Amino acid sequence: MRYKLDPEIEERFEMVGILCQQKDFKLAFVFNDLLKFSFVRIKSFSQFIDTEKPNIEFSLYYYFDEMNRIGYYLISNRSQDNILVDRLKHFDYFLIVKTENVQFKLADILKKLKKAPEVLGIFNINMTTFPNIKYFFQDIDIHVTNLNKEDKIQEDEVRKNIQKNKITWGTRR
Repeated sequence: MRYKLDPEIEERFEMVGILCQQKDFKLAFVFNDLLKFSFVRIKSFSQFIDTEKPNIEFSLYYYFDEMNRIGYYLISNRSQDNILVDRLKHFDYFLIVKTENVQFKLADILKKLKKAPEVLGIFNINMTTFPNIKYFFQDIDIHVTNLNKEDKIQEDEVRKNIQKNKITWGTRR
C-alpha cells in the first residue's frame, strides 16, 4: 500500500468560549464523561501580562485523540484577578481544538457539551475577528510540546536507571 503525502493539509485551530462557574477539574471531569475523553491536568500555562507582575499561570488540561489525530486543550481564562484573553473576558474557559482532520466537525462536540448542566453557555469563536490569535495557539502548543519533551527525557532517565540496576542486581560482587 502506498501513501501519498498531501502538502495542502494544514493543521487548524478552533476555539470555543465556555461560561461555567465550576472549578477547572470539575469541568474537565464533565467533559471527560460526556465526550469520552481523558483530559489530564498538565503544568499550567504561564503568560506574561504586565511588567509589574510575575508571569501569571492559567490551569490547562490536555487530551490527544490518537485515532483521529486531534488535540484538545481546556484552559482557564481566569487566574486570581487576571484574564488570559482580555477581549474575551466574559468567558471562564476555552476549549481549543487542533486538528488536521478535514472531517472533524466542532458542531458535534458543541451539541454534546450544551447538554451539561454545569455549562451555562458555550460559543464558537470566530477566529477571523482575532488576527493574532494564531500566536496564542502556537504558544499553548509549544508549551505542551515542551512538557512532552520533558516527560520523554524523564522516562528515558528512569529506563536507564532501571536497566543499570538490573545489571547491578544480576551480578555478584
